[in-house]
Amino acid sequence: MISRRELLIGAAAVLAGATGCSRLKLPAIPGVSPESGPKDPPAVAPADEAPRPVLRVALLSDPHTQESGHGANKLEQALADYKPLRPDLWLFCGDVTNLGLTAEYATFKKLLKGTVKEEQLLVTTGNHDLYDKTATDEEEMRRFREAFGYKTVWSNKVVGNVHFVMLATEQWKTAPRLPDWAWLSDEQLRWFESVLAEHTDKYTIVSLHQPLQNTITWSHGESNTFTGCVRLPELQAIMKRNRQVKLWLSGHTHMGPEREGNVANLNGVTYIGLGSTFYQFAPATGAEDKFGGFKQDWDASGSRMLDIWADRTVIRARDHVSKTWLDPQEIVLKP
Repeated sequence: MISRRELLIGAAAVLAGATGCSRLKLPAIPGVSPESGPKDPPAVAPADEAPRPVLRVALLSDPHTQESGHGANKLEQALADYKPLRPDLWLFCGDVTNLGLTAEYATFKKLLKGTVKEEQLLVTTGNHDLYDKTATDEEEMRRFREAFGYKTVWSNKVVGNVHFVMLATEQWKTAPRLPDWAWLSDEQLRWFESVLAEHTDKYTIVSLHQPLQNTITWSHGESNTFTGCVRLPELQAIMKRNRQVKLWLSGHTHMGPEREGNVANLNGVTYIGLGSTFYQFAPATGAEDKFGGFKQDWDASGSRMLDIWADRTVIRARDHVSKTWLDPQEIVLKP
C-alpha cells in the first residue's frame, strides 16, 4: 500500500500546474429573499448582528475527529470560532473521522452538540472515513449512515433557492486502484443526475471530498495518485447537462484555503478548496521540505465561510487559530 506521504509527494510534484484567482465577485442568486448588508461580514459578529446575509454556511473539511486529543481539540476550536457568527448551515466535506470508528462519530456529534442542530448539518464521507482495516467498506458506510440518520452516504438539501448536493466516496479497501481517490457507484451517479434534474432552477453547490482532476491545488498531473475521482468523465457530462451547478467544494489536500491555486473557475463552475481543521500544509524549504515544497503544520487550522446576500455571494477564508479572515475572496460566477 502506498503511504499517504508518498501520495502527497507525487501530487506536490505537479503543484505548479494549478490555476486560480485571487479576488472576484459573485452575482445575486435568483429567487432569494431581498436583504442588504455590508460588503463583508464582520470579523466578530455580535449576537444581535444586523443585517445578516440571507444564508450563511460554515464550510469545513477534514476534522479527522478522534475520540480525544488533537483532532477533537482542533474541531472544538473551529466550532467555537464560528459559533458567534451563527451559521445557518454547517457543511463538512469529508474525513469527518480519522479511521471511521463508531466512537469517533460519537465524539464528532458530541462536539457539535450545543452549536450545530441536526437540521443544520450537511456531511459526506472522505477516504479516512473508510480507513478502519478491521471493517469492510460497507460496514464503515453503515456506521456513517447510522451516525447521521442517512439512507445513503450521499445526500442533498434545498434551502430557498439554493441546492446543496453532497457526493460521497464509497470505496477504499475494495478500490481496485487509486484507493485515496473518490469512488462513486453507478447508483450514486444516477441519483446525482436525477436530483439535479429535479432542481434545474436552483443555484447548486456540490461537495465531494477529493478535488476533481486538474482543478485546484494538488489535483494536476498524470502521475497524481492522491487527488482525483475515477468517475470524472461521467461527472463532467452530468454537469454539462446541468448548468445550474456553480460551486464545487472539496477538502482532502489539507492545503490552507488562502493558498494560491485553491480557487479555479473552469467551464462555468468554480472549484474551491476548503482547507482542514486538523492540520494544514505550509511552505517549507531545506530539511523541513518533506512534501514537494511543503511541510505539515499541526498548529494550523482553516476553513471558509459562505455568505449569500441578495446581490452577491461572499466566500472568505478563516484562520481558526488567530481567529481572523485570510485574503478575502469574492468569486464571480456568470448567471
